[in-house]
Amino acid sequence: MLSKINSWLPGLLCIIAATRVSAAFAGIHRRADLPIVDLGYEQHQAIDYSESGGWYNFSNIRYGEAPVGNLRFREPVAVSGNSSEINNGSVGRTCPQASGAWTVIAREFAVSYEAGETFNYTAAEASLPGPAIPGSSQYDDRTTEDCLFLDVYAPLGVFDGSEETGLPVLIWLFGGGFTSGEKNGDGQFDPSSLMNSTTRNFIFVAVNYRLGAFGWLAGPSLQANGTANAGLYDQLLAFNWVQQNIQLFGGDPDQVTVMGKSAGAGSLMHQITAFGGEGTPPFQQAILSSPAFQPVANTEQPQEVYEDFLSLLGVSTIGEARELDSETLIAANAVLIYNSTYGSNSFGPVVDGIFSPAVPGQLLLEGSFYKDLKVMVGHNLNEALLFTDPRLDSIATYDQFLDEAFPTISNETATYIESELYPPVFNGTYGYTTEFTRAAKTTSDFAFVCNTNYLDRAFDNLTYAYEFSVTPGIHGQDTVYIFPLSTTTVNQTIAQTLRDSLTSFVIDGVPTGTSGNQFPLYDSNATIVNLTTTGIYQTTDDTANNRCVWWQKGEYA
Repeated sequence: MLSKINSWLPGLLCIIAATRVSAAFAGIHRRADLPIVDLGYEQHQAIDYSESGGWYNFSNIRYGEAPVGNLRFREPVAVSGNSSEINNGSVGRTCPQASGAWTVIAREFAVSYEAGETFNYTAAEASLPGPAIPGSSQYDDRTTEDCLFLDVYAPLGVFDGSEETGLPVLIWLFGGGFTSGEKNGDGQFDPSSLMNSTTRNFIFVAVNYRLGAFGWLAGPSLQANGTANAGLYDQLLAFNWVQQNIQLFGGDPDQVTVMGKSAGAGSLMHQITAFGGEGTPPFQQAILSSPAFQPVANTEQPQEVYEDFLSLLGVSTIGEARELDSETLIAANAVLIYNSTYGSNSFGPVVDGIFSPAVPGQLLLEGSFYKDLKVMVGHNLNEALLFTDPRLDSIATYDQFLDEAFPTISNETATYIESELYPPVFNGTYGYTTEFTRAAKTTSDFAFVCNTNYLDRAFDNLTYAYEFSVTPGIHGQDTVYIFPLSTTTVNQTIAQTLRDSLTSFVIDGVPTGTSGNQFPLYDSNATIVNLTTTGIYQTTDDTANNRCVWWQKGEYA
């Protein structure tokens, strides 16, 4: 679910380490010299240097063994070995991915909706391009199952000795509905503006993780001979790689902030509640922007997707699937996702009884999460427009919408949702005036905005929160304010305030805007900062409501 839809709305070992750093930094006197870092299993050389930013890009660093053959659909394996071979990361890699056909329609509908124009669904459906299977025009030639790589951006001063090491670290997890996306977004997530928004340096890390069936295949049959939520384990392995290696790039493993957008932020909710909060997390702070995922607390849905995937492959067991060639698996993944129900991409985190003992909202409610963290959250004004079927125009289709979103829901619970939480009252009292906006409000609550409220309350209201309300406030719109694109014009005051707030949180643990004003704590008054078209204001969070309280209980399962 929850794909990155549109280009215009994109929507991110002390002694040993010290020895390696000294060796790697030796002889680096000129900016034209690209440093080499000894990772043990390889010598990794920076691929380029930013003159304007003053930092090196160490691109495509392997953090996990290739998850192919018998390692498919399993927990990833940490990279190992010892090599003197120099790798500069010149070979780009993206994990196999795909998007639902509905995402193309959603892009066109959003344009029509905001322009106040009538949308022709039939015409949009007739012009669909088909799934991105190998050999098609949509297929990315960089696609490979061997995709567990990350990028590290580190400042010059670390390598020429002009700056102390021990810098804060920011790890970025991209969004894309758990089925599409990559660590640098093919240039979309260029960290230059973010890193240049402050005079104080930090390390930026961007991570690939497996997508679609490769990272999120689940269900009882899969778990009997595989690992559900493999994508979450990929992310965790990358976080642990940072803990073990970031000192080699001048970073401090005790000052790590993880940041995610959409599915990336939804993943972070699962990382914060990982294993029910047992153990120690490999990060100290988290920024979750529009945390998004379809809460799946049952086994029926993932089992059905598992069986559909094997059927497309023409096999009956996951063992047989592991023996197939990569192109066959990639094609089946693309076809399955392409035919997903509107608003869904078929794959995402599930309750597996291990990494995810329950849905994150319930774990946060019962106190089963990592508590010693600083947290910053954000959501957008109009999160669900892109994920709501334009054909939802009658009471009957609202019923169908609930049944498709929650196939195991009881009649009693469905009746409560449609009569008490979101009654068919269209005078604006409940925040909607049509069946379409009623369904959008429902989706926004359970899949997006209530997630931020769960976190605020779980951390005793000692969080920092914002809402992005710049018109139209669509999901993903704020991404380009954080990672600017030359093709997109944005409100520079809002963009700079947002970037300054994020980087100051990474460095100091307190978000501070361009004017020097610190964000207020969420506190018992549910105070947030609202970034709007007309200005920046403090206001009360509208997610602090009884609907979110109800959704958090998980009674829809």
